[in-house]
Amino acid sequence: MKGCERLGAAALCFGRSAVLACAALTGCSDKPEDVLDAASPRSGRDAGTARSDASQGSDAAEAGDGSSPDAGGRGDAGPDAGRDASGAGTPSVCDAKLESLGVFDLDIEGRSQLIQLPLGKPASQLVLTLEPDGVSGPDACYGIEEVSVGSVTWVGQGSEDPQDTCGSCSQPVRLHPDQGFFILPSALPASPFAALSLRVALRDCATQSRPSAVFPLTAPRRVRVLYRVQSAQPADAKLTLSVGLVVAAPSLVSMPDSERVAFTAKVRASVEAALAPALIEVSWREAIVPMPPAKTAWKPEERSELEALFTSARAALGKDAAGSVPLVLAPCLERDSITGLRRPLGTSPHLPGACQVPYAGAYVAAESCLGGGLSFTDGSALGVIAAHELGHHLGLFHVDEGVLFPDDRQAGEENLMQVNPVASLSLTPQQVVVLRRHPDLQPR
Repeated sequence: MKGCERLGAAALCFGRSAVLACAALTGCSDKPEDVLDAASPRSGRDAGTARSDASQGSDAAEAGDGSSPDAGGRGDAGPDAGRDASGAGTPSVCDAKLESLGVFDLDIEGRSQLIQLPLGKPASQLVLTLEPDGVSGPDACYGIEEVSVGSVTWVGQGSEDPQDTCGSCSQPVRLHPDQGFFILPSALPASPFAALSLRVALRDCATQSRPSAVFPLTAPRRVRVLYRVQSAQPADAKLTLSVGLVVAAPSLVSMPDSERVAFTAKVRASVEAALAPALIEVSWREAIVPMPPAKTAWKPEERSELEALFTSARAALGKDAAGSVPLVLAPCLERDSITGLRRPLGTSPHLPGACQVPYAGAYVAAESCLGGGLSFTDGSALGVIAAHELGHHLGLFHVDEGVLFPDDRQAGEENLMQVNPVASLSLTPQQVVVLRRHPDLQPR
């Protein structure tokens, strides 16, 4: 989106060429990037729209030495075959057995050898996880590149101009902090495949650059690759998503019970309306963080406050909700990065997310960053942002990001996955297909 746009009393600026002029008119930041950032380890997956308070319009939306002598070679495959990534509660990918393909060494530039993944029989969908063989530093992000099925390239070789997303790939993928999680195919429909090849890529979370001898990363140079083949759900199958709605904004926590219940009911209604066209029903759990922080701030290399918010939300939901996707009505969200300070309306740290991935979930800034109080007086409006962030968690990119679908490109301003999801909850048929691939969705 380019140019300036006013939404009520708040103003949003879009595009490099319009930012300075827009800033003069509206007070928007003059940072050389869109105010509403795309998802990335650097920026998070951020959504933005007009806040109810005009004062916040300008803030809308965020080296290991473990190499073996034969670096780049395959390590110890097999010991974790059938490894159980288990979690209590609603059945999900956390309860499924993940097959270990092995542990692979990364070279000085953080790349593995070309890894072959034979599936034995044709598959339509694949869940892939990357786990560092040791403790990673906060600057380490993991991705995949050179992903091919036969002669068809899904994800190309990493660009010399580092990016957190392969924007020209037929199946876009995102870098992930701490460990990687991918659902393939991620976008365009694909014919069943019996084998796949890929490389693991280690990158700097803040700059997306490759490590080197001069600029190493604090990360083990060995990564375990795990996978699971899953069947596609029939197009008319009704599915259920378990969501844990956690109230962690001070203004909502202190609100009288009856008012808070009415407010969160509107949030739930917006989420349910957004997922209904995909035949996805939401199973809700609700909890309150009794003493929430006034603000949650993080950087790509320092995520302790975001992790603490996630931990508090999980504790409030309890062990029985371990398989639920956390949807946190959060305090003020503030993200600092090399591109400047942002106060996004929402963020989804992983795209896609999963219950075994650290602090994965959907976070919505229910609290104003300027003076406190609710960022939206209407729970329905906050629910649109919540639905947008859940869309990212389930695997949806912005409609203007990467090579996606023809009808996504023409989805218009009314699509839920616009960078600025103002009011509409609409999804394209292809977006519905992507949503329904997520392993956390269970048949009713």
